[in-house]
Amino acid sequence: MNVPLKTPVVPQQPPGEPNPTGYQPVPQGMPVPPEARIFDLAMGKYDVVVETGPSFTTKRDEASQAMVEMMRANPGITPMIADIFAKQQDWPEADKIAERMKMALPPHLRGQGPPPEVIQMQQQMQQMGQQMQAMAQENQALKAGAQSKQMELQVKAAESQSDAQLSQAELQYKYAELSIKEQELALKAQEMQLKAAEMQSSAQLANESVLQTLAQQQQAIEQLGAAIMQAMQVASAPRAKKGTAVKMPDGRWALEALEEVQPTIQ
Repeated sequence: MNVPLKTPVVPQQPPGEPNPTGYQPVPQGMPVPPEARIFDLAMGKYDVVVETGPSFTTKRDEASQAMVEMMRANPGITPMIADIFAKQQDWPEADKIAERMKMALPPHLRGQGPPPEVIQMQQQMQQMGQQMQAMAQENQALKAGAQSKQMELQVKAAESQSDAQLSQAELQYKYAELSIKEQELALKAQEMQLKAAEMQSSAQLANESVLQTLAQQQQAIEQLGAAIMQAMQVASAPRAKKGTAVKMPDGRWALEALEEVQPTIQ
């Protein structure tokens, strides 16, 4: 990893990487960010530790050869370590090649996401969650249907109770109507009895009046008959005349001023 010296640099740390993979110089004229660093080897004191063994170039070559052998033995891992293999090479722009190859890796190999197994498990859990949500919605729909059915039954029960109350009220009304009719009939019967009594009383009065009239007529007839009989007796009785006896010159007697005398009926 090449680091510019004596100039502000910004660490380049891809997501998921614990350490920076490189440093980018801050462009001239731009403000220096707080995370910028300046590497100046002339400042400070350093301790040097020397280890004997193969050189760095030799170690890198050995690692590259080992990775080649591993990829030959297991070709399936080649896409997974291709960026690391390219980074170990002493090629120009090897870091950029490794970075591009790393960008082609799946997100979980770049440290930007879970492995496929975890993703599959998450998908399964998501599907299970969706199924549980669907079951919950179905359960809610069933509960709503049951509540609706219960409300419908309650409404029907209330309607039945209301109908029963109405029927009872109608029966009570009919009983009251019949009672009123019975009372009306009783009143009519009493009225008819009163009329009959009045008619009977009127008939009795009429009979008494008729009898009285008949009695009066009978009495008048009797009186008329008596008068007729009396008149007939008077008419049939001998009539007498009375007058004044006058002696005539020749010596005879004559009656003068004769007048009839009405007979007296005993």
